[in-house]
Amino acid sequence: MATTVYAKRCSELKQRYLKNTQLKEPSFDRQLNALLQLASLGRLSRANCIWLGKRVHEMTEAWTSRVQREALDELRHCQERAWKRWQKRIAERAAAKEAHRGWKFGKPPKASPTTTPTPAPAPPTDIWSL
Repeated sequence: MATTVYAKRCSELKQRYLKNTQLKEPSFDRQLNALLQLASLGRLSRANCIWLGKRVHEMTEAWTSRVQREALDELRHCQERAWKRWQKRIAERAAAKEAHRGWKFGKPPKASPTTTPTPAPAPPTDIWSL
């Protein structure tokens, strides 16, 4: 199965983070750098954006010094920006789907013709004079 460069890089950065968390003495800098590189890859996929948010939350609980908290806040802002982009995209898709409701095969639904009843012709004024 062919994978893209983006997918390989995301997988590599995730593995780098996870391996560092399993060490006896995990390094805050290595974990932070892996997550910052993941956040700066461009448009994150939905799954990666959610995964990144969970890891930032885990790191916030594990690392408590002031400098570490400031770095994690910066990372959290990157993740929130990425998630807001996804929310915007989700809203745009929902609006487009709503606008095209009832369409078939890429064509809008046919409007039913509205017919106004035509009035009957007026009878002659004197029908006995014919």
